[in-house]
Amino acid sequence: MQPTGLECLVQPNGAPRTSNDEHRSTGSRSAWSSWAAIAFGFGALRWVTPYLVFCFMQLHEYSALESIAWAAGITMMMFPVLFLFAVATKWLMLGRIRPG
Repeated sequence: MQPTGLECLVQPNGAPRTSNDEHRSTGSRSAWSSWAAIAFGFGALRWVTPYLVFCFMQLHEYSALESIAWAAGITMMMFPVLFLFAVATKWLMLGRIRPG
């Protein structure tokens, strides 16, 4: 069974792990930072895109109501699009992963 949480940082006898130990905490930290960067990036993209659409439409002299409607539509479409992007990326990068 893989250690989780703080168990990664200490050996079963309570002594701190050294760099020669089987499980090091650097892997879990880098994985955590990667997930945080992805989540922040998708979150920022999800909230910034409607604003950019609204500004783009206003710069090209569309009416305010039309700009708001397009921004609202983009807001509703961002979650499904990002979800499909994440699923497609998973399948392209990892393929089918077997348990174990």
